[in-house]
Amino acid sequence: MEEEFDKPTLDGPQEPTEKEQARVEIRDVLLSAEGIPEYYSNTMACRSARYDATLVFGVDNQEQGISPVVKIRMSLEHLAAMIGPISSVIESFEKQVGPVPGNAHHAISGEKASATKKRSTPQKREK
Repeated sequence: MEEEFDKPTLDGPQEPTEKEQARVEIRDVLLSAEGIPEYYSNTMACRSARYDATLVFGVDNQEQGISPVVKIRMSLEHLAAMIGPISSVIESFEKQVGPVPGNAHHAISGEKASATKKRSTPQKREK
């Protein structure tokens, strides 16, 4: 998703700050990098420790079950910083195409997924 810096304000178009420009340059370098491994994943598990987080991405298919593909470790600060860019990608997609199906979107947007809704407890039968 391309960031827009020329948003109209009362004073005219707004120029990007140095920090915003640096962020765009980093993104462009990373997304245009060649020769780095590329993986597909349709499932993920995440665990945190005191100072870092571990994300394991895998593929879940009917014939072979779940196969881990790659494990990534990062600081909790970096994990938290990822929420904004990921949310922006999803928001952009939904504006252009429509809602993302499944529970993944609910976890990012903060909405409760249907699988986590509280179930009613069964009532005892009277004799």
